[in-house]
Amino acid sequence: GTVAVARLGTSGTPGSGNFLRGDGAWTAITGSPITGYVVTLADVADTTSKTMFAQATIADMADGDMLWIEGVIEMGNAKGSNGNANFSLDWNGTNIDLAASGYNFTIYDVGQPDSGYKMITVFCVRVGANLYVQPSPAGSARIGSQGVYGWPWDYILNSVTTNGMSSIAPDFASGLVKLEVTLDDDDATFFVKGKAIRFTRHGIQS
Repeated sequence: GTVAVARLGTSGTPGSGNFLRGDGAWTAITGSPITGYVVTLADVADTTSKTMFAQATIADMADGDMLWIEGVIEMGNAKGSNGNANFSLDWNGTNIDLAASGYNFTIYDVGQPDSGYKMITVFCVRVGANLYVQPSPAGSARIGSQGVYGWPWDYILNSVTTNGMSSIAPDFASGLVKLEVTLDDDDATFFVKGKAIRFTRHGIQS
């Protein structure tokens, strides 16, 4: 047989805007659980300054919310020698490296125009006044005659915990969030380009 929806739960009213909690109460869903943002992309080349290649304005990051930044970048090097690239996350002026401590990502030169597309994923979670970022494993993003392999960074969260995660304490009220890269040579053929990147906030639900 079937049980009428109205008979489920001990309190509250069933409806399209409510969910049935474990304690038997029908409760309204508060806030939007998933929010996407308008992303600005840029090409970075011919500079050694820390430069943005993807950014979005996020001013609604609440305590407990998670932020996923994922997509595709293009990297290349035909400047005649190997080059290093340091990646970082900037939240309204507060910066954190996205690589293992002191580790540069090598983009190998092949003596001719060469480029490769890499998938990227950055995971962040807000806990109180802090933003925790899963640290990167050591790895090298190599582009050369043997093809494209390695990774620029890869954040994998096995469980929702801040153990082993690096943190910063940014101003969440005004959130211009940037992915940035610092190249070690100002050559026009040595570059990192944001191609298709999305910023998605997964809001905590009561």
